[in-house]
Amino acid sequence: MRGGGRRFPRRELAILAALFLWGCSDGNQTSLSVQLTYPGEVATAGPARPAYAKAPGNRILIRVLAPHIATPIEAWFDRSRGRGEISGIPPGDRIAVEVDEFDNTAMVLGTNAPLLGRGWAHGVTLAAGENRTVTVPMFDRGTIVRVCGAPPAGGAGTAGDTGDGGLAVDALLGQPLAVEIGPDDSVFVSSAQFNRVRRIDRYGYIDHYAGNGPSGTLSEDEPASTAPIGPVYDLDTGPAGDLYMITLDQQILKVDASTNLLSILYDGQKGIFNPAAKPDLAVVDGGTVYYTNGMENRVYLVQGGVRSDYVADNTPFQTQEGADKDFYPLRYPASVTYHPSGPSLLFSDQDNNKIKFVLLGVDKVYTKIGSSTVIPFSDGMDPLIMTPMLPIQFESDLLFGNLFLRERDFNGIRVLRPANRVYNFAGTGSIGYAGDGGPGTSALLNDPLSVAVDSRGNVYIADTGNHAIRMVVGGALP
Repeated sequence: MRGGGRRFPRRELAILAALFLWGCSDGNQTSLSVQLTYPGEVATAGPARPAYAKAPGNRILIRVLAPHIATPIEAWFDRSRGRGEISGIPPGDRIAVEVDEFDNTAMVLGTNAPLLGRGWAHGVTLAAGENRTVTVPMFDRGTIVRVCGAPPAGGAGTAGDTGDGGLAVDALLGQPLAVEIGPDDSVFVSSAQFNRVRRIDRYGYIDHYAGNGPSGTLSEDEPASTAPIGPVYDLDTGPAGDLYMITLDQQILKVDASTNLLSILYDGQKGIFNPAAKPDLAVVDGGTVYYTNGMENRVYLVQGGVRSDYVADNTPFQTQEGADKDFYPLRYPASVTYHPSGPSLLFSDQDNNKIKFVLLGVDKVYTKIGSSTVIPFSDGMDPLIMTPMLPIQFESDLLFGNLFLRERDFNGIRVLRPANRVYNFAGTGSIGYAGDGGPGTSALLNDPLSVAVDSRGNVYIADTGNHAIRMVVGGALP
């Protein structure tokens, strides 16, 4: 799943994980021996290594997981020792090895706490009696890598619809308009060109999840995997782990996480928006969904299959801070996201060059990002001094408190950090494909249209024009 450039950025480590089967009669007693090496250093059996303190903060955590392993197996060792071992790994395939060096929060083994800023290897297969070495590259926080989609050719990604059942890094996508993270850290991707939603599991493998052909007649409780959903423009997950989507036909659908059956939440306004204006939705719970269609000057609320205006462009206009939501002159809202703090609903007010929010229950509109005085952007700007130029995408990160922003003519992502300052996050602004294995801020992107964050602080970017999903390692972490 997580491939990308293999050159080592600063402080990057190569961890050699040697997997040994000890030859027990049932073939189930194996171990994972780990030796730490540094770029350019020749591994030795002796103590000739850089010295590191043995404080708990300098521990290395290794986690081995696979579908046939009921509970992930963990072990830790001190960096100064340069070696460690995990025993009792059953043989099998689809084994993943995850390693954390930056900030090990899982000091108590067996808790399976999130690994922050780790390295990984996917697709490991062990047969009884096999002795295998697996290289796990460790990346600096902020490094960008490709996790799904073809390697770039001629400075651009390649569209395709292959790879189901294999590693996601080897699969092809077509116009991934949306990316979303499930509660188990699975990654959902809308491969809109091929009318499919695909799922990357925790072990790095990709499979078909929903959609089967162009838009057609949908039935309640039909299998999502064979439903004619058509192109999916945005994805969101609800509190129960169900996947929600909004389609080209402006249908709002839910896929039950336990049954994979489809529910139709809204189907009343087919085809009334320009598909070039990406619709977007935000889920509060199974009965409350907000959405924009990117064209009409409204933020809509859907409850019980009925749509109503939530933020409306009615007269007489109110433009002051704390304006009534029913009389705020929003202009082409292009993205909407829910945040339980407040609680509040945030939306990108595209043609007014602002990000706004509504305090739910108070029903007043305030500015989150934006100033009427246009000042050139620089890292660390106050969000109320910055002027986002035609913001078309805006996503909140509920785990770490970041807000991610895309401006229409800037091929990159900016981030509003919890300290209330805006920074460049990924992309230089120029169009192209470059930078895997280096800092995200030096990479080239092509029309990035969606962002999602997993529990480990990794930030996934739907690099739509490059037909790829790219990931900024630990990019959401403080």
